[in-house]
Amino acid sequence: MHKLTGFLILFSSPNLLQAAEYHIQAKIYDNDKLIGSPALIVKANKQASIVVEGSYSLDLTLTEAEEQSLNLYTNIKYQTEKYEREISPSFTLSYGNEAQFSADGKVFKFVVNNPDNKKSLNQPSL
Repeated sequence: MHKLTGFLILFSSPNLLQAAEYHIQAKIYDNDKLIGSPALIVKANKQASIVVEGSYSLDLTLTEAEEQSLNLYTNIKYQTEKYEREISPSFTLSYGNEAQFSADGKVFKFVVNNPDNKKSLNQPSL
């Protein structure tokens, strides 16, 4: 019984159960014009969202991969002149490297900073 109690106490510690936080900097372009540059703090395996009414919405989820790389899963919705489009590209990237998706004159760029990186979210990486 003592081993089981110790096991439960070990895994109920708040520090052990907290997911790592990552800083995602995004840049969104429409026909080469910057229309958004949101910065988000995302916990591993948790979805973060941002909506700009009438323009675009982003749902982002990060999972840790191997050797300092991450999987970034996105769901992007945006309006064209004729219709609303929804796409879900995913990327495997390293800290500080850019992932990019382009369609219909729109460009979505993402950079993920290491959670141990002490750079300010206001400091551009793109």
